[in-house]
Amino acid sequence: MLATSADTLPTGPGWSYEVKWDGYRTLAIKTGRTVRLLSRNLKDLTADYPGVASAIAHLKPSDSVLDGEIVAIDTEGRPSFQALQHRRTASLTVVYYAFDVLHINGRDLMKTPLDERRSMMLEH
Repeated sequence: MLATSADTLPTGPGWSYEVKWDGYRTLAIKTGRTVRLLSRNLKDLTADYPGVASAIAHLKPSDSVLDGEIVAIDTEGRPSFQALQHRRTASLTVVYYAFDVLHINGRDLMKTPLDERRSMMLEH
């Protein structure tokens, strides 16, 4: 879940890239209609982002673990970490960008290639 700094981008077929949205990297753990949102240091963020938890609760798989990022979008459509930190006072849209699916319906996908895991998010 942690990004690594580099002076140059690695190349080759074994690499992929993700946009850094300037939000909170978060695991979304869905069991039935119950969702827990955990930060990378395992702080429970569920109560802070009930809209995100509710949206994930409505996803088709009954059980899943997603790796993604909670992001605040300002009134001009840009991600804003400052707005995310002051979400109770700012008028903004909060979204969850899922980058990866780690488990789905009891199946551990950690050894499944990333491209296959990402396509499973679209299928479900």
